[in-house]
Amino acid sequence: MFALALLTAAAVLFSLMTGAVLTNILATNPSVAAPEGLFSVLGHRYVSEGAGTLVVILALWITFGGKPTRAKIIGWVSVALVAAQAVTGRMGAPLSPTIGFLHAVLAMLLFALLAHLIVYTSASWEKQAVPVPDSGWPSLTGLANYTVGALMLQVILGAAFRHNLLSVLWHILCAFVVVIFGLGMVVMATQVPANRPLRPAAIWLVCLLGVQVSFGMILISISQPTGHPLFAEFSVAAHSVIGASALGVGVINSMLVRKSVKAAAAAPAEATT
Repeated sequence: MFALALLTAAAVLFSLMTGAVLTNILATNPSVAAPEGLFSVLGHRYVSEGAGTLVVILALWITFGGKPTRAKIIGWVSVALVAAQAVTGRMGAPLSPTIGFLHAVLAMLLFALLAHLIVYTSASWEKQAVPVPDSGWPSLTGLANYTVGALMLQVILGAAFRHNLLSVLWHILCAFVVVIFGLGMVVMATQVPANRPLRPAAIWLVCLLGVQVSFGMILISISQPTGHPLFAEFSVAAHSVIGASALGVGVINSMLVRKSVKAAAAAPAEATT
């Protein structure tokens, strides 16, 4: 089941990438009425249908596989998001900016939910968490949750920019906020000895943020995207994939923090009984 969850998340991520590149092609080169190949409306639709099928299979397997109720709920909410994506796709995304933006946001929400399912279906999630005390300021749990919120806002603003609904300035400003939260998370995970179990996820998160910011700077520096189409498409694909991956790692990091903090809170209670 864990392997299927990983495959499903990868398929959704691939679908997300094809949609981002297609949107960028249509936005930067309006004369291309119908792009061909993988980064076309038809190509994106085929990839999305395959990813949606995997989401349904995963939800069914979780439902009948004895997983926690929360995992079952997330699985079927994911199926509902797939249906909503199909509806918005048929309504004209990515040709309609507003519908296309909604279509992209639904895809990001779906990927975030799949990150939850990756954790819930992993064997390590069933093991007892190493207790991590949530002491001091800022709160470790709050910082992890705020990081996920900032990451979600960041990808939403990126989708709004790709669909010409907002200026890129908002996306850039939010990137600074995300980096600050990410650095705060990695500092707390690496400099506080008690937080050692949280280090891998925090380090992965800050590394992905660094690469994402780098590709964002590259995209901004391309003055004539139509003059370098392959390079522009690669940069957009990498930026969108890494941004979504950072969101997924942020979700996983938040789940690990909450589980470890709960284990630390339960330990004193058990000791007094």
